[in-house]
Amino acid sequence: MSFRFGKKTRTLIKSPGVFIRSCGGPLVMPALMASLFFIATLRASTLLDPQPENSSTLFGRSIADVGDVDCDDVPDLAVGAPFQDGDFAGVPGFGPPQNAAPQSGTATLIETNSFFASASSALTPTALTFTDVSTAAGFFGLNSSWCAAWGDYDNDGNLDVMTLGHNQANTGSISQLWHSNGDGTFTDVTTQAGLNPHNGDAHGVVWGDFDSDGKLDLHISKGSTKIHNSNNFNELWHNNGNETFTNIAASAGVTALGHRTRGSYGVDYDGDSKLDILATSFARPSGGGTNLLFHNNGDLTFTDMAMQAGLTRPGIENRTSAWADYNGDGFLDVFITRMSGLFRNNGNGTFTEVTTAAGIVVSGDAQAGAWGDYDNDGDPDLYITFGVDTGSPVQGILYRNNGNGTFHDVTTQSGAVNIANALGATWADYDNDGFLDLYVVNSSNRANRLFHNNGDGTFTDVASTVGVEAKEGGAGTDASFIDYNNDGFLDLFVCNGAGNKTGPYLLFRNNGNRHNWLEVVLRGQQSNRGGIGAKLTLTAGGETQFREYTGQQHYMGQNHTPVHFGLGQATSVNNLTIQWPSGTVDTLHSVPANSTIRVVEGSSP
Repeated sequence: MSFRFGKKTRTLIKSPGVFIRSCGGPLVMPALMASLFFIATLRASTLLDPQPENSSTLFGRSIADVGDVDCDDVPDLAVGAPFQDGDFAGVPGFGPPQNAAPQSGTATLIETNSFFASASSALTPTALTFTDVSTAAGFFGLNSSWCAAWGDYDNDGNLDVMTLGHNQANTGSISQLWHSNGDGTFTDVTTQAGLNPHNGDAHGVVWGDFDSDGKLDLHISKGSTKIHNSNNFNELWHNNGNETFTNIAASAGVTALGHRTRGSYGVDYDGDSKLDILATSFARPSGGGTNLLFHNNGDLTFTDMAMQAGLTRPGIENRTSAWADYNGDGFLDVFITRMSGLFRNNGNGTFTEVTTAAGIVVSGDAQAGAWGDYDNDGDPDLYITFGVDTGSPVQGILYRNNGNGTFHDVTTQSGAVNIANALGATWADYDNDGFLDLYVVNSSNRANRLFHNNGDGTFTDVASTVGVEAKEGGAGTDASFIDYNNDGFLDLFVCNGAGNKTGPYLLFRNNGNRHNWLEVVLRGQQSNRGGIGAKLTLTAGGETQFREYTGQQHYMGQNHTPVHFGLGQATSVNNLTIQWPSGTVDTLHSVPANSTIRVVEGSSP
């Protein structure tokens, strides 16, 4: 029997009977002795790392590292249950092309007592799993939470997270700042940091360096109209540089009095090198106001320019936004829900709605948009989630960017089909194979989806296989991919508090595989300090990838995290080009894989 990893085939056992090689020559043993050998080794050597050669589980079967049975200096495996032809079909990283079973004869079953070994000539060491480490990491409590945002507010190299409590008076929820201890655990430091855990009806949150001092500040949007309760005023927490914050919302002019705000996003929409704020506003017959576009005046004060920009959208239940330069003209455009609307940035501080002209459906059921270049063609594509208050669920839509300012619906042919009441969605290359994958959060009891990108324009839902269905109470709202333990593999954080339901915060640790990676931390000089709006093009292993950095926007929130690239088997990056919002271009060559680099605007030769 043979295992094949990459191009190497390793002989473990030959049939008939049981034949085990020793390094000094062949050793023939009875089947019973072989069985005892495998049993003992399985008990002694089962590992937690999910690599195919030393994993504890694979598709639900136990695996043990049994040492170098065939003397090729690489550990071999024992598998604790039989595989069948087709077991690897449609599973990312395993087997032949997706949705095709192995050819007859390529899978062999060898029985040694109660243990079985199997092989496929197409096995490759790329599959991975996630482990729920929420409790071990220190997250506790049940909250009604619309979103969370990740960022390294104390510049210690570890990502921290701000979680929000919604409708606190009726749900008992609280807002919390969780400081990363650098060892995989987190501590609630809300009060110590000067923040208010009981801050009313918190909805949206964004980390951003709004005064360009190198320290992340925090903006929080609140849901009520705020007229009768100052605790529900929007908050702008200025980072004092000593792990504490001061709320300057009133002096900054961003309290949003009279506006029922929802999402919170930090972007430089007018290219003046200062980070502005969009706070979407949910209008109701009883009031709620219009969207707010707070232009940064450069002195920690802001002026609402939504009317002049054409983004107010009066009388609409505005909920979320997602920013990207979809037409490649150098200016960030914005997709807003809920009523879905795509607004093209005219480059002069104003926007024009182009939803229908761009080929995107206008729908009051659209909940959120997520931009990502899933096909690596150099322009951002768009996924839209849909959710209904009554009636049958609506299918989400994946729009492929045609490269000419229009989009077309590729949902069915891509396989990224989700018919459920969905809210948040986010793109990331969780398995570091060089293609963006898609995670969708369903607010119903239907499992969340992790659509693995097969690299050919199609996707396969692997949420159950890798362990991120995330249905452990509450109702799902939001998710972020973040590398909280700095191992180069993106972990997953999920909020479960839609409406007034309460649920746990779930942190899933990515157990990794053998793929390589690169993370890039941007520091703007002529551009905004965080590099929001920068475009990165990377070439490695003969493949080219594109990212547009917006901090990672997701549902009602926005992170400030490094730009992440999966490199597959490539051991170095040939070229990394960064086009900053200012027009400055930096190009780096021969960047080693599996590293985090910091790039200052204008620093390349």
